[in-house]
Amino acid sequence: EIMIMSQKAEPEAVYIFFLSASLMLWHWGYEGKWPAVATWISAGVMVGFASLCKGGLQPLAYFCASVFFYLLYSRNMRYLFTLAMLVGLSCTIAVVAAWMLPYISLHGIAEAKALWLNDTASRFHSWNMMHFFKHLGSYPFEILGSILPWSLLLFAYLLPSFRSRLEPYKPALMFALIACGFAFLTVWIPPGGQTRYFATLYPLLALFMGAVAEVGIVSIEAKGKAAWLRFAFLVAATFILIALAIALLPFKIPRFTFERWTLPLPQTIFYSVSLFLLGIWMMKNLQKVQGNLYAMGLALVIFNLGYFMDVKVQRSEKTLEEMARIKSQLPPDVNLVSIGITNHKFTYYYGKFVKALPVDCDGEGITYFCFDPCLIDVGKITFPWKQVDTFSITRDLLDQKRFVVLAKKQ
Repeated sequence: EIMIMSQKAEPEAVYIFFLSASLMLWHWGYEGKWPAVATWISAGVMVGFASLCKGGLQPLAYFCASVFFYLLYSRNMRYLFTLAMLVGLSCTIAVVAAWMLPYISLHGIAEAKALWLNDTASRFHSWNMMHFFKHLGSYPFEILGSILPWSLLLFAYLLPSFRSRLEPYKPALMFALIACGFAFLTVWIPPGGQTRYFATLYPLLALFMGAVAEVGIVSIEAKGKAAWLRFAFLVAATFILIALAIALLPFKIPRFTFERWTLPLPQTIFYSVSLFLLGIWMMKNLQKVQGNLYAMGLALVIFNLGYFMDVKVQRSEKTLEEMARIKSQLPPDVNLVSIGITNHKFTYYYGKFVKALPVDCDGEGITYFCFDPCLIDVGKITFPWKQVDTFSITRDLLDQKRFVVLAKKQ
C-alpha cells in the first residue's frame, strides 16, 4: 500500500521515516545518556519535518504520548519538565513555522487551519456502527497480514520461556510497546482506518521481531535454534500454501468467486511456481539462516511487488483513457470551471487549473463545467445545464462507483 501511495506523490514513506526517527532518536538519546538538549533538539526537528509531510496533529500527538507514558513508566517525569524540552519544542515550532507563516500570508489562517486539521477530524464524524464493529474485529488481522511473515515472530511473546530472556531488550521494547499501543488505538477505534495509518510505527514494531530473531538465531542454545527452525518452516509452508492458492484461483469453485484475485494464466504460472519453489527450497535448507532470509525477501518481493501489484493494476480504472475521452469532447480553448470544489483526482488528470465557483453562481461566462455530486447539492445549481460525460474517481473497478460530472450550460 505504501508503494501505491508513493506513486501518487503521497509522502507516506518520508513521513514514516521522520516520525519513527523522532521516537528512536529520543529513546536512543535518553537511554544513551546524551546531553538532554541534544536529545530533545534532534527529536524535535524530526517531529517538525514529520508534521510538514502530512499536516495534522498526529506527529506531535504520537511523539508526546509515547514520551510522556514512557517517562511515567520509568518514574522520571523530571526529564520532561526541563528547559531542554522547551528548546526541543521550539525547534519543532520553528520547522513548521518556516512553511506555515508564508502559507498563512498567502491564504489566511482559516485556510491553514482547515488544511492542518480537517482531514483528520473528518474520521471522527458520522460513524456507522456496523462498520465500527467490523473494523474492530478485522483491523488487527489486517495489520498482522500486512507484515507477514515477520508478524509470525510475535507469537513467541506468548511463551514464558522466551519472555524470560528479554531483560537486555526491556527498555527498547517497553518504549516501542507504549508508542505502538497508543498509535494503534487511534487507528483501530475510528472505522475506516487503513493499515498505512499504522505503518508510521512499523519501524518500532520491527523491534519486537528483531528481539525474537536475535534471541532465536544468535543464541547458541539448542532451544533458540529450534525456535528459528520452527519459524522458517512455518514461513516456507505459508509460501507453499500461497503458491497453491494462486494456482487454484483460475478454477471456478461453486459458491465462491475469486475473479478480482485471478490473473492471466502466464502470470499465474510464474507467481505460483516461483513461490512454490522458494518454499520448497526453504523446507530443504532450514539450517541455512542467511539463505532463508534471502529467500524470504525474494518471496515477499515476488508477492507484494509482483502478484499483488498486478492484481491492483488489473482491477484499477483506466484513468488516462477516461480523461482522454473527456478532453476530446471539450473545445481546445475551453476555460473549464467547477461548481463547488471538485474531486482532486479529476483536476490532477485534467492537468490544467480548474477554478472553483460557488454553487449558487449565476453561470455568467460559463460554457463547460464539472462538479462532484457527492460534494455539492446539485439542485442548487441556478442555471439550466445538460450532462456531457462522467469521469470515474473510483480506484477499483469492483468498488462502488463515484463520478465527477462534465456538463454544459444550456
